Amino acid sequence: MIGGNQVTVYDFRDLIKSKYYNLSKGQQKVASLVLEDSYFVALNPASEIGKQIGVSETTVIRFCYSLDLKGFSELQTMLREQLWSAENSLENFHKEKLELAGGSNFYTNVMKKDCSKIQETILYLNEQDIHTAVQKLTKADNIYVSGMRASFGAAHWLSFALGIIKDPVYLYRQDTDDLYQVMNQIKENTAVIAISFHRYAKETVHFAELAKKRGAFIISLTDSPISPIAKYSDCVIHLFQAKRSTLDAAPSLFSVMNAIVSGVSVKMHDQFKQRQKQFDLLEINDMFYME
Repeated sequence: MIGGNQVTVYDFRDLIKSKYYNLSKGQQKVASLVLEDSYFVALNPASEIGKQIGVSETTVIRFCYSLDLKGFSELQTMLREQLWSAENSLENFHKEKLELAGGSNFYTNVMKKDCSKIQETILYLNEQDIHTAVQKLTKADNIYVSGMRASFGAAHWLSFALGIIKDPVYLYRQDTDDLYQVMNQIKENTAVIAISFHRYAKETVHFAELAKKRGAFIISLTDSPISPIAKYSDCVIHLFQAKRSTLDAAPSLFSVMNAIVSGVSVKMHDQFKQRQKQFDLLEINDMFYME
């Protein structure tokens, strides 16, 4: 309950995000911990929370007041209720993993763990965010996809997949593209997808910042709702990560990207079918091996 109103996990997280940049530095640390390690906050006293992140117990309590909560106990009650609901959804899946522990099928078990990560992402994902992204991508005059370093492969795949459905879709390549010329192509009806995971490449954040100033709609795929890219994003698609790792995030990231591409293809069904016909008319014998 906040201000006498019942809130969902999505409402609560959105509330923290909306207030984040108005909080003190110490309270921002508390907010980050609540968003990124709800279990720890739900199960430990305020003094231990403060010790963990280097702030006072008073700062933790003031953070609760900033959210219109009555105190730290109300924050813990809300978090425990939300986590209990999530644990029920994962209970059977977790039992299955315990049964697999210690087995010899290492590679199979790794793939099963990937499935578990996707399931966790689903639990924390706000489907409305994906719907918003799909709507903007469908209506955009042009699309730019940006992702640097470990995120570049994902950005390349996403730009290719979206480019099959509509055009123009561009992949921003820092090593060959002139940033000034690219920004001249970005306008109010441009959609930018920025992929940014820990340790958050500055180039991606800078690209989003400049595109935002040009009036583009910024969609970010990231591992934290308060990651550096979120500040410049109109739509943050948060992929839950128990541990920050771009490589470990790959299964969930590609699953979410596939969901986005699928949504765009459904929204643009007629155009997609027309482009498919045009593709089939091409002389492809010199491009692909034919069965």
